[in-house]
Amino acid sequence: MSAYALIGRHEQILLIANDSGSHVLPGGPVRSGEPIEHALQRLMFDQLGTTVASMEFCSVIEHEVDRKSSQDSASEAAFLFDVILPDLSTISDRFPCMHWWANEPDLILLRPTAIRDAILTGNLSSNIPWWAWSP
Repeated sequence: MSAYALIGRHEQILLIANDSGSHVLPGGPVRSGEPIEHALQRLMFDQLGTTVASMEFCSVIEHEVDRKSSQDSASEAAFLFDVILPDLSTISDRFPCMHWWANEPDLILLRPTAIRDAILTGNLSSNIPWWAWSP
């Protein structure tokens, strides 16, 4: 299970590069026994060096997990939240090459693709709380 932040600015969305070099939303895995909201707050501080002013549940996107070492399909639930930071200038420059503001054409790089596709359709909202994956 993972939690991700949708952070917007002037028709742009904040993306980061994860350890494998993929372009993802800020966020990541939720630790065992950790509340999802706490995980997202922890991840925002770890990745962006900032706190969260508010967060609102948006939806859950179930997607296929890339398993290069196995042919078995597996899925993961990604919880997405609309996140407001106290001040966008509070994003830390500790990792200057790790985050940037992406325009719509840049979203082609976003992974997992199920999250990218949900964002690009323009239908991502709490009105459609569950985006199911089918193998």
